[in-house]
Amino acid sequence: SGIIRLHTIKQIIDRDKHALLDVTPNAVDRLNYAQWYPIVVFLNPDSKQGVKTMRTRLCPESRKSARKLYERAYKLRKNNHHLFTATINLNFMNDGWYGALKEAIQQQQNQLVWVSEGKADGTTSDDLDLHDDRLSYL
Repeated sequence: SGIIRLHTIKQIIDRDKHALLDVTPNAVDRLNYAQWYPIVVFLNPDSKQGVKTMRTRLCPESRKSARKLYERAYKLRKNNHHLFTATINLNFMNDGWYGALKEAIQQQQNQLVWVSEGKADGTTSDDLDLHDDRLSYL
């Protein structure tokens, strides 16, 4: 984690690609305020055991507690669900979530987004500070 520059995200968008970011709810608010309107997909774990099984299979070198990660996901869902443009329920028994993720992104990018003609008053920084990892899966 660290600081991500909006300019860097813009360069990725200009190449007709999606920037995949693990950001805090505050960073999502800042992106919305800057009128970037990110696609925010929440991967909803099915259980503590499901988190442990998936992380063992997909990220075996990880040392983070499955219980803590599950609790963090629960708090994130409870307190910030209004920021999510899509939610994908994870099932540790299969990798169907990947297809659902691609479908959710495709669906979101094909929807119209209302934007104002002018920028909101106030200044927005060109940085997204990602140092606060309390609400991150990674």
